[in-house]
Amino acid sequence: MNQFKLLLCVAALALLNGCNTPAKVIKVDEQTQNDIFSFQSNPSAARIYIFTGKIKGSLFNSNHSFPADIYVNTVQIGSINKENVMYFELNPGNYDFSWIPRNTDLIVKQSVSLKSNFDVLPGQILVLRGDYDYGGSNFGLIGAMINRPTTFIVAALQEDILKKKVVTPQTCDASLCIK
Repeated sequence: MNQFKLLLCVAALALLNGCNTPAKVIKVDEQTQNDIFSFQSNPSAARIYIFTGKIKGSLFNSNHSFPADIYVNTVQIGSINKENVMYFELNPGNYDFSWIPRNTDLIVKQSVSLKSNFDVLPGQILVLRGDYDYGGSNFGLIGAMINRPTTFIVAALQEDILKKKVVTPQTCDASLCIK
């Protein structure tokens, strides 16, 4: 009977502990990846690179491992995993970028996605990173309800993406993405 109770407790904990839902991505071939990582600018459009990033406030400057759904102007353009960088081009203009973790955890699902606004210029190469702030969730569900976790986008460096695998947006409409 004690083994049954232990098994029941382990099963309950497994259900409460959410898991990441990996994204199905469209990877580019090796030659295309090399071309994309040459960081050649397009004089009429901006080249955007976006990847999953850091945990805000972490003592060890650690990265999060959440797969992410990527949004431009509230339109989901695709998804990435922690080992990916998404590449696409946009016409010049003002854009809101955001991301949502692909996770079933009760606390992570409470995350608030903050929009990060960037002026995108012709010929610009913009590298963006999706960061995560646990907020009050270090104190469990009650802490997460008081100070919900947040996701946000910040500018990053080109060197940050060189070891990542390039993917392209899965659903970016031609009215938004050029490539």
